[in-house]
Amino acid sequence: AVPEMKSNYGLCLSGQRCILVPYRPEHLPNYHEWMQDPFLLEMTGSEPLTMEEEIQMQKEWRDDEKKCTFIILARDLLSRGELGDTGEKITVPPIPTNRIEKDRKEESYPNLIEQTLHTMIGDINLFLSE
Repeated sequence: AVPEMKSNYGLCLSGQRCILVPYRPEHLPNYHEWMQDPFLLEMTGSEPLTMEEEIQMQKEWRDDEKKCTFIILARDLLSRGELGDTGEKITVPPIPTNRIEKDRKEESYPNLIEQTLHTMIGDINLFLSE
């Protein structure tokens, strides 16, 4: 069976330079701001969306059976303990390198997501086939 985003919604892929985390509602404001940039729209072949349309798109991507959409976090920003938007130093729990980790505890995500929003550098879609 082909994995789907919904069944992988707790999956984080961690590498030496970046971490891929599921595209979640908490990412929407930053993502929506990115996608107002004419250069990004042209490079991705996208049309500008309203925030309401972006919210609907995130839900569709979350429920897609053949695509996983991840936000890319810059590991170097995490490891340096950069200051968040509030000016406070954040503490990010260690994230293992060079392995796949599943954490099905949904309640553990919101705080971590809030602490890592400033490290968002992009997104990626993985299209799955049998």
